[in-house]
Amino acid sequence: MKMFMLMLLIFVVVLSIGHVVVSRKFNIQMKLDNRTKAVKIAQTTGMMVILVGYTIVLYVVLNDKQNFTILPLVFIYFGLITLFRMIMEWAYNRRAKRWIAEIYSLIVVFLFYLVLLTSGTIM
Repeated sequence: MKMFMLMLLIFVVVLSIGHVVVSRKFNIQMKLDNRTKAVKIAQTTGMMVILVGYTIVLYVVLNDKQNFTILPLVFIYFGLITLFRMIMEWAYNRRAKRWIAEIYSLIVVFLFYLVLLTSGTIM
């Protein structure tokens, strides 16, 4: 557990510092924009569909297996949410370049998951 907490701390630091560096390098506009109501509704609906689907899968998996580690499913959920947000930002607000920051976040989450898998911390 101590190893996991140390890796989580390193993950948060790398993600935070990297996000600032990527934002400055690519001149990413992080302020809120005036997106249309339809886009906001579509993004919220998509994220809700992912959440409900994740909850159903989680319920089925946890009822089926008694000794299941939930952490891989958590990373899959965060990966899906980040991927969805990246696609929505790219499709509806390319000029703000926030999708670049989402790509960076997706890569860091994936790499963190791989590090945890190879270290044997989550399995």
